[in-house]
Amino acid sequence: MWTKSLVAEILGEPSLSQTAGSSLAQFEWRNRVIVIFSDLTNEKAARQEKLLLAKHRELARHDVVVLRVRDGCVVPLYGAGGDLDARQIREDLDVNEVRDFTVVVVGRDGSVRLHANEPKKPDELFALFEGGNAAPNRHAPEG
Repeated sequence: MWTKSLVAEILGEPSLSQTAGSSLAQFEWRNRVIVIFSDLTNEKAARQEKLLLAKHRELARHDVVVLRVRDGCVVPLYGAGGDLDARQIREDLDVNEVRDFTVVVVGRDGSVRLHANEPKKPDELFALFEGGNAAPNRHAPEG
């Protein structure tokens, strides 16, 4: 138990009570989403993008969509996503007016699994999709 809370503290994992809201609803129960927020010239964001995109097989295996939110625009870097509102995504994920860098990981169930201000190794991010609280085989509620 202590190890799990220490890992959560190191990774910056918030309470799973935060959800992605309606802005990413098209991905719920279908994809996991990694959103990279930055200003135009941020080297941390460029490093995070490069690290993730080099792992395209793992992104596909985990059904991940990678989005960049920058300068009021949303650009899918891996996977598809349409009709996305940068302002609404910022609001739903509690990332207001990024002047630097933030990466947010959202599970298939819409819960926020990580909110960090430093780039993370892809394996650290993929580990959030494994284990007991990642709900990899969980299905959407019926009805």
